Amino acid sequence: MTIRDNAEITATVIRRTENALLQVLPYLAPAIVRLEKRDALTLLPGSVDRERAVRPLKFETDGRRLYYDPDHIAGRSERKEYSLAREYLHTLLHCLFRHPYNGIRCRVYNMAAWNLACDIQVEVLIDSLGIPMLGSTGQSSTEDCRKWSDDLETAIGKPLTAQRIYPYLLRNRISETRLEEGRRLFYSDDHRLWGDGADYVLIADADDSEDMWEDAARESVHQINEMEENTPLYEQLSHMRRIRVRYEDIIMRFMNSKETLRSADEFDYIYYTYGMKLYGNLPLIEPLEYDADERLREFVIAIDTSGSVQGRAVRSFIRETCKLLLARDILEEHTRIHILQCDDRIRDDAVIRDAADADIYLAGLRIQGKGRTDFRPVFEYADEMLSTGQWREVQGLVYYTDGLGQFPETPAPYQTAFILSRETADVPPWAVSYVLSAEELAGMDD
Repeated sequence: MTIRDNAEITATVIRRTENALLQVLPYLAPAIVRLEKRDALTLLPGSVDRERAVRPLKFETDGRRLYYDPDHIAGRSERKEYSLAREYLHTLLHCLFRHPYNGIRCRVYNMAAWNLACDIQVEVLIDSLGIPMLGSTGQSSTEDCRKWSDDLETAIGKPLTAQRIYPYLLRNRISETRLEEGRRLFYSDDHRLWGDGADYVLIADADDSEDMWEDAARESVHQINEMEENTPLYEQLSHMRRIRVRYEDIIMRFMNSKETLRSADEFDYIYYTYGMKLYGNLPLIEPLEYDADERLREFVIAIDTSGSVQGRAVRSFIRETCKLLLARDILEEHTRIHILQCDDRIRDDAVIRDAADADIYLAGLRIQGKGRTDFRPVFEYADEMLSTGQWREVQGLVYYTDGLGQFPETPAPYQTAFILSRETADVPPWAVSYVLSAEELAGMDD
């Protein structure tokens, strides 16, 4: 068989594998269409003896391309009873969960533990889908895999993500024997292209390709919502989206649109661009339309002063929010930014009109309150100001808090976001919620 014949067979097998996956997991189309397929030998410079080349056992990825051994793939065409779907899906999910990039972000120093954490997340998820075509983990006892996942869920809860599994493995000083058992149970693909290595270097541009997978995850989540599909994949993709959205994105959306946000899903909505790639000129969903008037009227920065957030964090949050609001020349002459301090009542309403006002306010900032937390007074105050004509229109409201308090039962008639200092908060569905990480707060101090 010639190399050309082998390539044609390989292309056919991979295409058939993708079609089989899309029949049972159609919402993976945004990810599959983005992944370029490439013969693994193209990784090596010059003319290389195929038998001496360092080749992947199955698949591997650098975050943009799916590399494969054509001999391995072509050989599967003669064994129709065995599907490549699980192996392909394993590597695809690494990309969709952005594992090649998050290892850098999490400052991983134990690559063996990080690789195992990523493989556990992917393999446990695939098993939870309950799709017969995908079978079970290939080299191992399903019962042993279930024991691992049960132990992890008991220890750290759901969802089982690599970012949560990895620190658990380190914290509990998992032995090398135990790590090796995990690798045997959950291994599917090589992760050597996720960073510098002895044989290869990371080829794809990290920033561009990570953004590409974030877009794919958003599109997949939206399609799952449209299909009303009940799948374990939804929880994990949603979790990843919350990690990647930036506080700046929240503020920019408030500034660029007068439409009312009803949920975090609506905030994160990105229309389907992959239809253009699949069909040439057919976007599967039309882009959102926005009001042409992008001028702010009133913007409210509410601070929970019950003691749940600390002084330095409050100062950094106010400084960053004012900086973002004042960064672009979109404020009308009489636009006012209100900084409300509130515990169970309004303690202060400071008005900011420009950067000089913000500097003066921060220089003399004194936190007032320390009572119990109640979010309702801020919204009642805004309603009163609007009804009496003292405020013209509220363009948006961001509320910095730990999220532990009484929320209004009635949705606000303007865009609202609760910016949280902790993850556990039951924010009402009509408001956007966003957890402000310690790293982001530290960056605001720079």
